[in-house]
Amino acid sequence: MLSYSTTKGHYSRCGVMASVTAFVEHSGRTRGEGHGTRMSCYVAFEIWLLGIRYAVDVGYQPMTVADLARFVAAEPDFDSRWRLVVEFLKEYHREPTGVRPGLLEDTPGPTGDERWDVLFAGLAEHLAMRDGRAAPAWSAFRRLRRFWFPFDTPGARAQALVHSPAAFRRRGVFVADYEIDAA
Repeated sequence: MLSYSTTKGHYSRCGVMASVTAFVEHSGRTRGEGHGTRMSCYVAFEIWLLGIRYAVDVGYQPMTVADLARFVAAEPDFDSRWRLVVEFLKEYHREPTGVRPGLLEDTPGPTGDERWDVLFAGLAEHLAMRDGRAAPAWSAFRRLRRFWFPFDTPGARAQALVHSPAAFRRRGVFVADYEIDAA
């Protein structure tokens, strides 16, 4: 078992002292070995106020596509939304293949923008197919009536028309495969 612990920093002001500690534990197997290989992480926040210690552990859970939709709905601009998609993709690819279908199975709620809702359906189908699995049932009927190019420059449009994965193209979302696979 490999353990890692570090104190990120201390803060003291007016008699309040706070510490943030990160701890990572791994089963000793390399990532991807066997089903159920998980890395558990938690961050402990410790606050000493008037000599009393409070500790809160926050466990790591990978982002699901339903979580992604909720987070995207709260963001006002494209750049912040796309960063969340990239973060989801990175977390998805770091999870063992046995865990990945669970990240796609819950139906995402509406984001308030039909284009993003359809993008998530294409994303779920694309990722499931890359893992050799069927697309989630909730993704089957989401389509746009009008094409959408998330990266809307003449060069990006041309690249997306040629290189957009089928799961996106058939829904009317044109995003180049390297935008999806780069994460």
